[in-house]
Amino acid sequence: MSELREQAMKHILMVEKLKEQHAELEDLAAALIEPFSDSHFAFGSDIEIGVWDKRGMKCRVLLEQDLGITNIQEELRGKVLAVTKDRKVEIENELKKLIGGNE
Repeated sequence: MSELREQAMKHILMVEKLKEQHAELEDLAAALIEPFSDSHFAFGSDIEIGVWDKRGMKCRVLLEQDLGITNIQEELRGKVLAVTKDRKVEIENELKKLIGGNE
């Protein structure tokens, strides 16, 4: 019986994780569409990426401010929005399988 409970808990945790990812993807999509919305994601005009320096330390670099790269922000924003929408559909399908939905 404890094995059954353990499997049930794993199933519930997977559903919860997918629900959280789905909510974060919705927030991210909203921030990409309206950069200055009330979303907790702040996708502003400059894009920040994390990189490792020569000493093995992680540092953050702003594409426009630090590197002078200005022509990629809109393209990257569009690509992130597209893959965000794709991942949301994948999660919705995974959730349907996990909870037994056939629609």
